[in-house]
Amino acid sequence: MKQIINERTNDELEMLPSNEDVSLVCTWWDRKQDACNGLSMALREANISGGVIFQLDDQDPESEGYGNLLHAKIYQTFGVYDPNLAAKSVADCLNSSMSTEMLNEIPSDKRIQAVEAQCNSIISLFQEFRPKDAFELMAVTKMIILNFISNKEFVSSVSSSSEFKTIRQNRGVKLSRLMLEFKTSLDKHRRPEQRVTVQHNHVNNVGNAIIGSQLNA
Repeated sequence: MKQIINERTNDELEMLPSNEDVSLVCTWWDRKQDACNGLSMALREANISGGVIFQLDDQDPESEGYGNLLHAKIYQTFGVYDPNLAAKSVADCLNSSMSTEMLNEIPSDKRIQAVEAQCNSIISLFQEFRPKDAFELMAVTKMIILNFISNKEFVSSVSSSSEFKTIRQNRGVKLSRLMLEFKTSLDKHRRPEQRVTVQHNHVNNVGNAIIGSQLNA
């Protein structure tokens, strides 16, 4: 093997993947595997008000261990053990993104598919943020809701009259800033606590030495 590598030209060696490239490929493959066996939501009944339930893609609900796998995937996606908390977050995001007027504009035979598609889009957002505990779940939920509402304001401002255009744009800006504040809080929560140890030595004239340390959090 060593002889084969030595016989390669410099151009061939430069074409070999670096450690960073290999890491990116592995990360992509892991995400691909998660996507192929991901989490989605479906309507509990043929009625939008009947609620939604979580389900695993490409998995038989009757298979052994399905319930444990489903709870594990919910925890991985939302950072909490209670599926009801996760479902409540998705429902809150769904209500902020799809109004009653919007649903009425969709043909009745396509409403179920539209709601399920929106639920799955919301789950994708949670998978991107990957909350790790209840605090992060609440923060991410508010961020997604604020993003939906601010986007509505910006979109509505396009078709609004000049009198209301500025009002809606200002609302969108304020909502976007509030979303960034939650993002900042989330980043601070995730950032590990930094500690700096400062050591100081004092040597007196008589030769005695005092060694101490100060911990700054």
